[in-house]
Amino acid sequence: MRKIKLFDIASILLLIVNVSLIAFGLIYAIRGELMPYHLEYLGITPAEIISFNPTLLNFANMSIRLVGFLFLSCGVIFVIVWYVGFRKKLKWAFLAILVSGSLIIIPLFLVILTVAGFNFPFPIGLICLILWIVSMVISGFEIFILGKK
Repeated sequence: MRKIKLFDIASILLLIVNVSLIAFGLIYAIRGELMPYHLEYLGITPAEIISFNPTLLNFANMSIRLVGFLFLSCGVIFVIVWYVGFRKKLKWAFLAILVSGSLIIIPLFLVILTVAGFNFPFPIGLICLILWIVSMVISGFEIFILGKK
């Protein structure tokens, strides 16, 4: 039986984050409407938005669907990069996930914190951010420090 190494744990953590992006992407893309935490942040109901400007609610819902497809696309691409290169400790795959993840996951967490505060989906966002950081630290150490031996 193969011994589980630290890099394997980092790889699994990263896969969990990627699958979470896909799951949230599917929820947003399929549902395609403002979530309860969005409405709470705005302090307005869908009926009030319609009475103010019917096109605005349609635009907001299309934007939510677009964000869903963005999450879904990023998650799928991250899984492909993970499968093709990251698991093999290829530097390009690590750097691709580090850079793109920094530009997606960190700002996403800040938006979640701003919109939802400490309510849902903050706990999931925080867990994913921590898992991603731990995965990047462990795998970076394994690839760039231990990999040179």
